[in-house]
Amino acid sequence: MPKTSQRTQDLMRQDGFISICEAARMTGHTMTTLYKRIERGTLRGRRSGMFHFVELESLFAAYPHIKPPEAEDPSSNSTEAT
Repeated sequence: MPKTSQRTQDLMRQDGFISICEAARMTGHTMTTLYKRIERGTLRGRRSGMFHFVELESLFAAYPHIKPPEAEDPSSNSTEAT
């Protein structure tokens, strides 16, 4: 399962939206797939100028295999010292 980046976690705290590019990375789907889901209304998003954003709550509901950042196991992010 793809990890959510620190940037995603920061954006989630900020306004609850992430870029469609980041959403595609998290889900493993293409941006086109996510655009089409937004058009069909199965995923909530917004546009700001040239940029598209996906609502994280909607993304987690549509893709239940993705865990919100606060639900991830913190021990999986640790690195071992050599």
